[in-house]
Amino acid sequence: MAQPKPQGVPGARILLSPKEVSLITGISVAQLELWRAKGEGGPRFCKIGRLVKYTRADLYAWLAEHGINVRLEMEAA
Repeated sequence: MAQPKPQGVPGARILLSPKEVSLITGISVAQLELWRAKGEGGPRFCKIGRLVKYTRADLYAWLAEHGINVRLEMEAA
């Protein structure tokens, strides 16, 4: 059975690295790492083995929750 696609964020299931999240948001990779280590603040993330990944949907939900508007064109590259 096909999973429903999240609405509102093109490519919502795309996984982003901490570096990509940093480029999109302007938040340093070190700050993202600190939030993950403390378990507070920052966008939701998942680990695949040792890799840390963020879904685009979770990132945009976190940004919207904090009143941050990022242009979608930034991710097109």
